[in-house]
Amino acid sequence: MPYTVGVVDLADGVRIATQILADAPAADRPVELIALAYGNLTLFAVRPVG
Repeated sequence: MPYTVGVVDLADGVRIATQILADAPAADRPVELIALAYGNLTLFAVRPVG
């Protein structure tokens, strides 16, 4: 399964490269950071808000 990844600027000024969980990602959309649990491993991704 392909993944959508991008560089995201968070509100506190941090810029991260991460997976984007969206059907149709677009620039300049607000996102929220979420944690994804895979067994004993936690990864982070973002998804659009609103």
